[in-house]
Formats: sequence, structure tokens, C-alpha cells
Amino acid sequence: MKDKLLFQFSVGKVPQGEAITSEEAEARLLARLDQRGGQCSDTLWSLAVLYSRTDRLADTRNCLDRLLALAQDLEERAHCILAMGQLMEKYRDYEGAVKYYRQAFEMEPCRTEVWYFINNNLGFSLNQIGMYQEAESFLKAAIVIDPCRPNAHKNLGLCHVGLGDFAFASRCFVEATQVNASDGRSVKHLEDLVLAHPELLVDEKDMAEELEACRKAVEVARAQQPDWQAEWKKRRELGRQEHTGPESGEKHAHYRFGHSSVGQAETAGGMAPQ
Repeated sequence: MKDKLLFQFSVGKVPQGEAITSEEAEARLLARLDQRGGQCSDTLWSLAVLYSRTDRLADTRNCLDRLLALAQDLEERAHCILAMGQLMEKYRDYEGAVKYYRQAFEMEPCRTEVWYFINNNLGFSLNQIGMYQEAESFLKAAIVIDPCRPNAHKNLGLCHVGLGDFAFASRCFVEATQVNASDGRSVKHLEDLVLAHPELLVDEKDMAEELEACRKAVEVARAQQPDWQAEWKKRRELGRQEHTGPESGEKHAHYRFGHSSVGQAETAGGMAPQ
């Protein structure tokens, strides 16, 4: 390998707060929503994430419908419709997801994160239904919007696997790992690709070394991550730890430590990234 590959990775930050279960989180959020007359968007988003992570489809959809009704502008509506598409993805209804993402795309939101994931997730879902050529343009657009996220690099790689351009796909998987080695999915895709097409190790002269470098980078990144379950258990045993939230000095719970591990903020809306 002529030049050394450079990698970066993110480290999850353990938030302040107390360790609570999903049931406790739901009870607190419902109480807060009731106190605010059912009109609090922040609380509805938290409930939508909680219900999504605990596989309560109807409750998640109900929250998103209420959020859509409360939306004040196209930006907020696009955010809600993006989350609806993510919900369809969760249940592998990719054609349904594509319909929602196309609606959100027409709204052209200004927020970089929302615009990124509309393009990325639309490309991902088009990949899932075999529409690789159309998916490619959306994934490339997502990379232009934010080249420092790994998702679109990975999905562009999968797109080119579908198109039969395995060499280009392999480079996408390497780039995705370089951008953020904390996301190890691209290494797995690269390993599967090389296993299915060993000629890549000959045609792409540095492939073996690049694959090994990616593996090591993911291993290093993984070793730096907090042990979420251990932290949750420790805080649960120590008892409730409160901190002041951003609104009116109220007590605010972080749901990262619920059994469902709610609270990952990788995508707009808090749904799982693709």
C-alpha cells in the first residue's frame, strides 16, 4: 500500500441522568405530555423514538401523525415524513419508505441533517427494491451534503454491488470506514464482497492491506466505546441521579439507559440509521 490510510471514529458520550426502564420512561413522558395538553412536540418525538425502539408500530405512527398535525412549516413536515419513512424501513416495507422519502424530498428542507438522511435513506430503500441506478444519484447527493457521515458511502457501495461494479463498491466501503470506523458495517460488507469476488485481491493491488487496515481501525474504535449496559446497571444500582433539563428547571430523564437503549441520535428523528 503506497500511502497509509487515515481513519477517524466517533466515541459515544455517556450522558448525565438516571438509569430508567422503558416503562418508566413512557410513564414520565405521558405525564409530561398530559401536563402540556398533548401539544408538546419534543415529548411526542421522545415517545415516537421510545415506541419505535420497543417495536410498537401503531403507537409510533400515532405520535408521528400528531407531530405532523403540529408542524408549523415545511421543514418540520419534512422531518416528520422522514421519520415515517424510517418507520417503514424498520418493518421492511421499502416501497412504502420510498413513497414517504419522495414526499420529504419535494419539500427540500434546509437542515443539513434532515436533507442528508432524506437523500441517504431514499437511496438505501431504492437499493432494497433493486432500483440501483436511481439510488446512485441520491447517495452521491448525500455524500456532497455531508461527506463525514459513513452511511451514504456504505449505501453507495451496496448500490454498486447491485450494479456489478465491485471495484468501485470496495472503495466505497473503505471510504465509509475511514470516515467513521465506529460504524463497522462497511467492513463486513467488504469482507463479504471479497469472499464472493476474490479476484478483487488481484485486480485491486492494495485491497488485502486496505481490508486489514479497516479491520484494525474498527477494532480500535470499538475498544474506545463506553459499555452502555455496564453503565446502565451501575447507575441503576446507585439509584436515581437527577439533573436539570433545558426547560424550566424540570427534571429530565435520559432514556439511553432504558432496556430498549432509546436515545441514539444518529439520524434526524432519532430513528435507526441506514
